[in-house]
Amino acid sequence: MILACVMVFTFVGLLPLGTLILRVLGWTRIHGINQILASVLGLVGAGLGIYIITAMLVQLVLGVLHHREYKQTQQTTKIAPIHVWLGRIVILCGVANGFL
Repeated sequence: MILACVMVFTFVGLLPLGTLILRVLGWTRIHGINQILASVLGLVGAGLGIYIITAMLVQLVLGVLHHREYKQTQQTTKIAPIHVWLGRIVILCGVANGFL
C-alpha cells in the first residue's frame, strides 16, 4: 500500500507539479530538482515492488520444493527453515505495508 502511495504521489503529484513549475512560473532549476526527486521516488517505488514480488516468488518455489521432498521422505527438509523464515518476513512486510 505504501508503494502504491509513493507511486501515485509521484505520477499524480510531483511530475505534473514539475510541469506547472516550469510552464507557469518559469523556474527551470526548481523544475529540474522536482523532476529528479520524482524520478528517484518512482524508481524506489518500482524497485521495492519488484523486491517484494521476488521474495514472494522465492517463497512459493521454496514451498513447492519442500513439499515435494517432504511427501517422499516424510521428514523435514533443509529447505524448511528457509521457507519458514522467509515466509515470516514476507508476511511481516506485507502487514506493515498494509498499515502504512
